[in-house]
Amino acid sequence: MPEFRDVTAENVRAICELQIAPHQKGLVSPAAYTLAESAFEAGAHVRAIYDGAKLAGLLALIDTRQPCGDREIRRDAAYLWRLLIAEAHQGKGHGGAAIAEALRVARDWGFDKLTLSVANRPDAAVPFYQRHGFRLTGRGLYGGEEREMLRDLAV
Repeated sequence: MPEFRDVTAENVRAICELQIAPHQKGLVSPAAYTLAESAFEAGAHVRAIYDGAKLAGLLALIDTRQPCGDREIRRDAAYLWRLLIAEAHQGKGHGGAAIAEALRVARDWGFDKLTLSVANRPDAAVPFYQRHGFRLTGRGLYGGEEREMLRDLAV
């Protein structure tokens, strides 16, 4: 079971260097972007994902009730902003555990929905998120480059 830890001076460089599988380039922003952008998102909640002592990925959410620079995301749901599992740690259940953690945080924040966006490409992670209870809403984001997915937290 992965552990979710704060981003610290000791792990920030390693987080910035996390690498996804080559075929996933363009599907998720680099972790370094998330860390930089989180400084400007009042509701950002960013956690490092560890598998024992090894850094395995990054999970980032936004509490949309806080001031948010992203005008495209819904304000009636928590937003799963980024989920990145390093290539060497994929296929071990860390992504599913990260979804469970995101659902827990969203509920703790008092939301009844969690949203996210996926690239509008055939190789996007839509099937992964559907297996975890998300559905496509039909709403395009960022000029149609991404598609919104939603999960009702009552389910």
